[in-house]
Amino acid sequence: MDTIGPLNGSQQSAPIEDFNTGRVTTQWEASYVLSIPSSWTSGVYLAKLINANGYESYIVFVVRDDGRSAQFLVQIPVTTCQAYNAYPSGGIGKSLYDYNSSPSITVNSRHN
Repeated sequence: MDTIGPLNGSQQSAPIEDFNTGRVTTQWEASYVLSIPSSWTSGVYLAKLINANGYESYIVFVVRDDGRSAQFLVQIPVTTCQAYNAYPSGGIGKSLYDYNSSPSITVNSRHN
C-alpha cells in the first residue's frame, strides 16, 4: 500500500446552486494531481483520504492499459454511483431521485 502526504489542502469556493433545476456546479481548482507510475498494474484502485480531523472519504479510480488484453473485465457503475450522489449535503443535496434530494421538488420533479 502506497501512502502520499500529508498534503496541504486549500479552501475552495462554495458550489453554485440552481434551485429551479437542482444543478450544482463548482469552479474548483485541482489541489493535487496523482501521476500514475508505469509500475502500477491496470485495475481498480481505492484512494482513502483522511483530513486533519480524522474524517475519511474514498475515491474509486481505474488505471487502464489499452494495449494489454485480459481474461476478465471489471465494469465500474460510475453513472449509477453518481445518480445516488446527493452532493452537496446539508439540506441542499441533489441526486437523480427525490427520496434523497433536498429540497426534493425541482423543475424536473414529478410532483405537482
